[in-house]
Amino acid sequence: MQPSRCALAWASPRKPADLPAPVSDALKNLYPKAAITKAEKLTRGQTLQYELTLKGAPKNEAAFAPDGKLVPPEPKQPEPKKK
Repeated sequence: MQPSRCALAWASPRKPADLPAPVSDALKNLYPKAAITKAEKLTRGQTLQYELTLKGAPKNEAAFAPDGKLVPPEPKQPEPKKK
């Protein structure tokens, strides 16, 4: 029997000015008129990303890897059917 692996996630708030330059630059290129209302540095296992809540952009949330690459949103899990 193998031990189960649990993916732990750690989120820590960030000021928009404290985001890495590649993340800030990618956001400006993707959504030039967007304003960041909330920024978090999220660590899941060995994966690091920055999750941003936006205002004035076509989407209200975006996630970026530290190198500025856009992270696709996670697919939503279907809700269990009620009997």
